[in-house]
Amino acid sequence: MSSFITDALSAPSWQLDRNVSQLGFVAVQSGRDVEGLFEEYQASINFHPDDLATSYIRVFVEIDSLSTQSIDRDRVIKSAAFLDSGLYPKAIFETSKIIKSGDDYQAIGMLNLHGVTKKITLPFKAQIISNKLLASGVVSVSRLDFNIGSGQWLKTNVVGDEVRIIFSIKGTREQ
Repeated sequence: MSSFITDALSAPSWQLDRNVSQLGFVAVQSGRDVEGLFEEYQASINFHPDDLATSYIRVFVEIDSLSTQSIDRDRVIKSAAFLDSGLYPKAIFETSKIIKSGDDYQAIGMLNLHGVTKKITLPFKAQIISNKLLASGVVSVSRLDFNIGSGQWLKTNVVGDEVRIIFSIKGTREQ
């Protein structure tokens, strides 16, 4: 009896290019979009469209690194009234699976934000060109579902409930 040895396909690891990758959010304040970026985050990404079973994403975001281009607004968002970066310094997203959805993908996993963990489905587009990964996506979450906002900020007439989390990344295949 002969046996065949095959190489198991395994999703490659990708190193983010921090010069062009972005992780941010859009919230509504007084009827206007307010955009913000997180300047400090780490991501472990293993992804290949032909091997979604071993593909995964794990992201750690430093809440204190957020910037909306307004020092006063940033101070309020980081305070106990909203994100409370002193008590909850990190947000973490970790996939349990990645599935194909038409021409795109869905990262299904748990988002831990402000001490609350909830299952989310993050739709994203991904393309591999040679040794480069290009990916982008947007997901809407309810800030109130994560207990973000206290006192006067529980109301949604000034700061809306929906927050869009947006990312655009470029990665290089790790050797």
